[in-house]
Amino acid sequence: MKGFKVSDMWIQITTIVAGLLLLLFQHQMAIGESFFYSYIILGAWQVISVITHFFFPKEIKMPLRNIYHVLLALTVAGGVIIGIFREDDLLEYMYYMLFWTPILALLYLATCIIETVRLK
Repeated sequence: MKGFKVSDMWIQITTIVAGLLLLLFQHQMAIGESFFYSYIILGAWQVISVITHFFFPKEIKMPLRNIYHVLLALTVAGGVIIGIFREDDLLEYMYYMLFWTPILALLYLATCIIETVRLK
């Protein structure tokens, strides 16, 4: 468990830093592609991490994790509702997600860092 949490934290930090470095140092035409790949890789890793943490004992989880879960559920539910009932607004929803999901990713990273530090 402790090994996973430390690895999880460093994988997230490395992915974010690598994504930012790619954005800074790549040719302008490749910026969108680099952003997309780092965005997808970090998102996929965080989904794996969230699912894995459901099997960890409650004692090591912070209340901040529950806040993240509620925000994530509301984000997904909002997308589903818009997709079903307001298809014309789906593209606008996706645009807003480009800004909202990095905030969620940073919240999740902060949660993981705090939980990992508390384990030591």
